[in-house]
Amino acid sequence: MSYKAVATCLFGLEKVVEFELKRLGIDVISVSDGRVVFEGTKVDIARANVNCSTAERILIVLDEFDARDFDSLFDKTGEIVWGDIISDRDSFPVKGYSINSNLTSVPVCQK
Repeated sequence: MSYKAVATCLFGLEKVVEFELKRLGIDVISVSDGRVVFEGTKVDIARANVNCSTAERILIVLDEFDARDFDSLFDKTGEIVWGDIISDRDSFPVKGYSINSNLTSVPVCQK
């Protein structure tokens, strides 16, 4: 099974992260400011996490959707089948960012 993931990095290091991922044989989808999007298996993601020295974090994309306001953010988040991802005994820490978004209150987005 293939997953979409994002390697976050400091601005200016995107090409280095891209090189590291490609060196590992991982397919890079896109490169933009502070992030490199790639696709791979669970093993590829684990290898990227261990071997990419310039990436800050390796994040797995669980879902993507447009949210133009807080109501649509909460509605779309509620539509995700969370039971397929985590159990009711697991924790799921959320760290939010707001970049070029109409939704500027990160604490409200994280609730």
